[in-house]
Amino acid sequence: MARKKKDPPAHVETKTFTVKKCPYCYTYVAVKEMRCEACGKRVGAVDSSGWARKVFDWRAYLGAIVAIATFLIFYWWAFLSK
Repeated sequence: MARKKKDPPAHVETKTFTVKKCPYCYTYVAVKEMRCEACGKRVGAVDSSGWARKVFDWRAYLGAIVAIATFLIFYWWAFLSK
């Protein structure tokens, strides 16, 4: 059975951050900033401990998949085709 989420008690306040910590270079960045000023890397939203989340880099993974596919096609062409 699914349990119903309980609301936190009224006397417990939620954390609101004004800065977040870059996971790459460990410098503080404003919460609304999407790029670290020190290292220049993209950072995501702040988590519950005050750290910025790492952004998933789709272009890097897509580039790796294209490179692997190109290598496999070359390998098939050079060694397996008659």
